[in-house]
Amino acid sequence: MGVLRLRVAGFVCTVAAAVGLSLSVCAAQTPVIVGFDPNFPPYQSLSSDGTAVGAHVDLLARISEMAGLQIEYLPLESGYACRNALQNGEVDIVLGSVYGGNIQPRLFSESQPISQSQLCMFAPRARTRALFSSNVPITAAYQAGTVTPSFLSAFQTIRCIALSNQIEVIDSVIEQRADVMIGVKSSIEYQLKARQLEETYGVANNYMLPIEFCMLVRSEDQRLLRSLNSALYELRISGEYETIMNTWVADESQRWHDVLIRILQVVAILGTTGLCLVLFNVRLNMLLKRQVAEKTGELAQKNRELEEQIEQTRKSNELQRYIVHSSPNAIVVFGADLRITLFNENARMLLHAPQMQIGSSITEIPVIMRLIGERIDQFDVPGLPSPLWEESFETEDGSKVTYRVGLYQLFSTQRSGKVVRGVSLSVRDITRERQMRERENEREKNLALNRLIAGIAHEIRNPLTAIKAYTMMLPHKVGNPEFQAQMARYVPMEVDRVNTLITNLIDYAKPRTAFREEMLVDEAADSCIILVSPLLRGKEIELHTELAPDLRIFCDRSQFKQVLINLFFNAIEATEEKARQQGPPEQPSPLFLKCWAEGNTCRLSLEDRGIGMTPEELAHATEAFFTTKERGSGLGLAISRQYVLDNGGEMEIISEKGEFTRITLIFERYIP
Repeated sequence: MGVLRLRVAGFVCTVAAAVGLSLSVCAAQTPVIVGFDPNFPPYQSLSSDGTAVGAHVDLLARISEMAGLQIEYLPLESGYACRNALQNGEVDIVLGSVYGGNIQPRLFSESQPISQSQLCMFAPRARTRALFSSNVPITAAYQAGTVTPSFLSAFQTIRCIALSNQIEVIDSVIEQRADVMIGVKSSIEYQLKARQLEETYGVANNYMLPIEFCMLVRSEDQRLLRSLNSALYELRISGEYETIMNTWVADESQRWHDVLIRILQVVAILGTTGLCLVLFNVRLNMLLKRQVAEKTGELAQKNRELEEQIEQTRKSNELQRYIVHSSPNAIVVFGADLRITLFNENARMLLHAPQMQIGSSITEIPVIMRLIGERIDQFDVPGLPSPLWEESFETEDGSKVTYRVGLYQLFSTQRSGKVVRGVSLSVRDITRERQMRERENEREKNLALNRLIAGIAHEIRNPLTAIKAYTMMLPHKVGNPEFQAQMARYVPMEVDRVNTLITNLIDYAKPRTAFREEMLVDEAADSCIILVSPLLRGKEIELHTELAPDLRIFCDRSQFKQVLINLFFNAIEATEEKARQQGPPEQPSPLFLKCWAEGNTCRLSLEDRGIGMTPEELAHATEAFFTTKERGSGLGLAISRQYVLDNGGEMEIISEKGEFTRITLIFERYIP
């Protein structure tokens, strides 16, 4: 009976597995419906037997083969019909949509561009001069969705009519319902050649506007979008992309291929130079870190010895004198009446006071009074507000020195409690230590600049390409008023884009002395976002900002930006580390930047969904040279916290391992 049950159970499991496998196979073979406008040769059209053909079709066929997709094509009358079908769920992909023309970004997501061309104006060769030399209005036909209204508004003497597709645009000019046509250069040239009309119509205005085409999917189909982008990227890297495009649009592909080759050559040269600089910096960094570690170890050891000796002096005056005289610091002990009771020889040399004697007043020693300042009125108050600080000033010979100053109260126990009976002043010359720390700060900033420049270089190259195109056409179109209007409109816009990027970069990079001033927090944060935005492109990270306007603080602008950009870098690296350990997320990982007022304070927080920190890591996060990164220096958060403290602020860190990290900067609000 037991054997029979086992056999029945095995048969049921076998049947269930077979049914599951059959269902999974059927699901895997579910076709992906692709909607496309067939009136756009040579990119996409229908052959005589009704088969989809063209450059876009061949590219998608190869992409579907690499991604393991089964494709079925559905021809529709126009691009608008394709997007409606995608919104209604009738198709899964729209092929050949204008890149950047997605008017419903919440519904659709765009792939990377699959082809590029230019919008040009074509006119009858026999009438071109007459059309543009007279003041008679000209009627221009164009495909709806390819030209923005702001661009058309520049043509004040041209009346524009929008049609569904490229074929209707050409037919309208042939049938003389329009005087000129505006469309994709390679497509119109292809159709004119197919109709044997290339000698009848020619280009009247070349390179009016660059245009790119992509694929559209529904916003929830991110997995499909990633598969399409990944396969398209592999096609470009392998060279198959150029092969497919050259079959249909040889001139356009070859031109972009040549541009790509020139870019790669420049990148190779810059990469080689950058590698040499990186190797040099790595070697220099190792030497500096070794020296800093040795010096820091020596200083830490000396400080520990000094603290132990000071503790023992409470039990023995003789031991106290020995410690004071053997200390590398300048030690001066004085009573409540400000008269010196003990000092060492280092105090005479370091404080430039050869006249120092037991019983003399500290008010007679200018260096001591300069170091202590207003604290002289707080000696008898238990618990000095700032027992340890740094002070910098110029000496009589013009050199700049930096001292680390410590004030420690000496108590006597009475029936009424502890009473301050004196103060111990400790002074150390840390000029060299401060210089080394400033060099480390500058190195950290240079590393950040390298990353920012790498991301911004591409942003600058795009407007420069457009400016170059207008400049090359300038000798041939000096007398063309339409071209002059275009150039006067778009060249300053592109120059302003470049100038904004460079201004923000220089404002962050230029070294200058710390200077606290009134500052709008949202404006400073926006300039930092401009700098780090190129680094976010191509990553599964989505930045969300919520910045309250008109919140002012009194802060050094350059140091504030360095702190915020350091926090951005840490957040990006933590998010990428989590993706490496746990796999890429299904949705882009959010990054939240918020600014708000709370009481009389202004608070700015940056929160990521990265790898997070354990309680032990969080306890040491702001310590110098502590890092969990393989190649980290351990100075980023330490320097950032010091900058915040130097500007009268506070840094609050909350983190949970594997979940999130939120860093909040707290400053006192400045109300003019």
